Amino acid sequence: MVNMTFGVTVTDNSGLAVWCIEGVTSSQPEGGDGAPDWVLGPDDVQSLELRAERLGTPGTRTYTVTIRAIDMAGNVSDPYVLRQTR
Repeated sequence: MVNMTFGVTVTDNSGLAVWCIEGVTSSQPEGGDGAPDWVLGPDDVQSLELRAERLGTPGTRTYTVTIRAIDMAGNVSDPYVLRQTR
């Protein structure tokens, strides 16, 4: 597994907003060893550990990470999508 930490800045008119990872998908099926393709990192909301190996040729496993922000009033942002190819 490879650790991925995201540096995301969110702002709001109130000045108080936070973000978290909402979901992760992979362009390849999970490996046959039963290990997951990804797990949340130690902070449980802003980092991931992604499967390092891939099936096929280099650059063929693409992870799509969706994040959302929320402000103190409970307003939720549109999803923001990040892609990482391994």
